[in-house]
Formats: sequence, structure tokens, C-alpha cells
Amino acid sequence: MMQFAHRPKLKWNPLNERRRRVWCGLCRYDCGGLFDVPDDVWLHYVGEEQRHEVLCIGCWHWLVDAIDGGALEAAHGVPVPMWSNEFRRRRKIPSDYPTPGWLPAWFSVGEWECRQQLRRERGT
Repeated sequence: MMQFAHRPKLKWNPLNERRRRVWCGLCRYDCGGLFDVPDDVWLHYVGEEQRHEVLCIGCWHWLVDAIDGGALEAAHGVPVPMWSNEFRRRRKIPSDYPTPGWLPAWFSVGEWECRQQLRRERGT
């Protein structure tokens, strides 16, 4: 019993800029960045068992096209990059509220990945 009386000193690795992986709930690949859609749009397209999962933008576009061709999304809100001006307006965050400093550059998808026109041009 005495051998467990003293815990060994551990050297923890400091938090660094290394990317933490976020996996898509459908394709199981790295998401590559996060986006935001209104809650009612999310609940319409994502099944009950995956509502707490994360989706990559590619799987989101595929899912929306497969279900209704983007009709509800077009009426109620398309994906926007996290912490963009549209995200702030949608979530009622003041425009002068700073983006959290701890967010790394890869945190959000780009505008071009969220645009509905690009999805339609690709035909995916």
C-alpha cells in the first residue's frame, strides 16, 4: 500500500496551436471547420439520433439536397461561417463583441463553402 502513497509528478504538455480534430457524424472524416444554421433548420434536416453530432459542410449540402433540395434552408437560413457578421446577427451578438481569442484560424469554414450558389453550381 505504501507504494501508492505518493503520486508521480507528471509533466503535462502545454496547450498549443495544434488542431483538435472534429469528426463528421456522417462521413466520419475531419470536419475542417464549423458553420452555423438556425436551430429549426438543423432539426428539420438532421435525424433524431444525430442531433448532437457535428456535420462537415459537404455532408450538410448533400443531406439538404437529398431531403428537399434546400427548400426549407433557403426559406429559413443557409449555413454561415462561425463568428462571421451574419452569425453575429443571427445569434443576436453585438457586432462590436470580439471574436473569442482562443479560436484558432481553422475553426470556421469559409464563406465560399457556405454559399448556396456554389452548392448548386457543383451539382452536389
